[in-house]
Amino acid sequence: MKVVASPPVRLTGPADNLIGTSGNDVFLARTVNNANTLQDGDRIDGGAGVDTLYADMTGTGVAITPIFTNLESVVVRAQATTSDPINGNNMTNRPVQIDAQRSLGVDAADHVTAAVGVTRWESNNSRSDVIIEDVRIGNSQKTSDITIAMVETDPGNVDYAVYFNQQSLRNASTSSGSLNIYVMDTESVKAGTAALKNTAFNGFSFKTAAGATVTLGGTNTQEGSAFDAAQTYAELQTAFVNGLKKANVDGVVKDLSADYTVTLSSDVNMQTEVAKGGGASAKVAESFLNLTGKFLTLKSAEPFSKSDTAYKWTYAENTAPGAGAIAQAFNSAASSVSELVTSKVILDDVGMGSTGGDLVIGGMSVGETSTSRGVERFEIEVRDNSKLQTINSTNNALREVTIKNGAISRTVGDAYTNYLSGDLTVNGNANGAVAGTGVAGNDSILKGVDEGSPVADHHGAFGFSDVRLIDAHEMTGKLAFTAQITQDTIAKYITLVDTQPSPTGDVAEVTT
Repeated sequence: MKVVASPPVRLTGPADNLIGTSGNDVFLARTVNNANTLQDGDRIDGGAGVDTLYADMTGTGVAITPIFTNLESVVVRAQATTSDPINGNNMTNRPVQIDAQRSLGVDAADHVTAAVGVTRWESNNSRSDVIIEDVRIGNSQKTSDITIAMVETDPGNVDYAVYFNQQSLRNASTSSGSLNIYVMDTESVKAGTAALKNTAFNGFSFKTAAGATVTLGGTNTQEGSAFDAAQTYAELQTAFVNGLKKANVDGVVKDLSADYTVTLSSDVNMQTEVAKGGGASAKVAESFLNLTGKFLTLKSAEPFSKSDTAYKWTYAENTAPGAGAIAQAFNSAASSVSELVTSKVILDDVGMGSTGGDLVIGGMSVGETSTSRGVERFEIEVRDNSKLQTINSTNNALREVTIKNGAISRTVGDAYTNYLSGDLTVNGNANGAVAGTGVAGNDSILKGVDEGSPVADHHGAFGFSDVRLIDAHEMTGKLAFTAQITQDTIAKYITLVDTQPSPTGDVAEVTT
């Protein structure tokens, strides 16, 4: 079914209660006689489709809290400037502020009723600071599901700040398990013959952390015959790969080839490798007699059981292991990797050909005693040429920035646009910074940038502060930026507590 755009629906001023259609609805909130039509108490339910609110707003000195349900994009055009003495444009004072607490869809008691809220917050053609606070996401979402866009904002100190609810600063974690499988016919290896000559097994069985028993190969199966016939480690690897295709999982045959991988190591000292497992493994390792062999590693997105009896070779009924001296061992491990809390950012003609303002994306908790996290990674897409002064998160949380180009939105003839790829400049505060004052020249510093910082200089002469990675290898446009490393990096990246018994055990030596 094709979803089409519906005619725009206009807000009128008094408490609006608007419901969209199954199409891609557009809601327009224009100013009328210098008054905002988007106000406290307004309710907008976009219905199905991809729905957008375009709101022209003047600063009132307080934040408004509209209620949004099934609304995907909010585009704000601020029509009053900040209170900065010199702001770079010709309008009057006050920023535009939106409290996004009810943007996820709530009932009369403010209980969340929606699984997904606004997925794009945009400042577009603003000539004033725009501040979005208390941005909330659904339980199944992570912070990177929300796009923050700064589009064609005016030159001068025209800033954009987005503050997420602390519980909506979420990332994703990936876990994995691995099982190292060591086996060798030591008598055969010492004699110079096959490493698995007399193993005689016809399969392999293991348990998952969830308790399922998985058997590969087995009696009277083609896969089991391949295990039995394997004389080399490469043949054993092939037997595992084929066994996974017809694995027996608690009595049910399943194809697990997409869930597990089997890799083969290079030649290693088997006794040394097995001993790395520690504990009982050290004693078992001695049975490998310092001989050279290979080991298999079975990997999965799910951990393996940690039980010592969870792994075993299987043999045909009434069949014992072969006549050789068969050494065997298993080491399992689990790992978990958490991505950084990430925001997806679009910069499109920021500054309109001149130098624009600052961008801050982070968390609500920015007080001097706050230890709360901010956003740790920005994934920036540059469209038309953009010039910003500084890019920060709150509480000096920003660690990594990636930059690439996206589709441009202007024409070939536009003097401010590189048609093939937009450029990005982030060269620091253009007004002359005064560290620790809360004011950078004539530009008031957005909340969360310097609070709690001994240096209080993250809104100064440098575009980026204390960022360990700025990666623009995918960018085809030009990139110009300045960056600094301050003393705040010590607390940010370095653990100043000994973690080993010896005071010097975790001290790194640097040579030049």
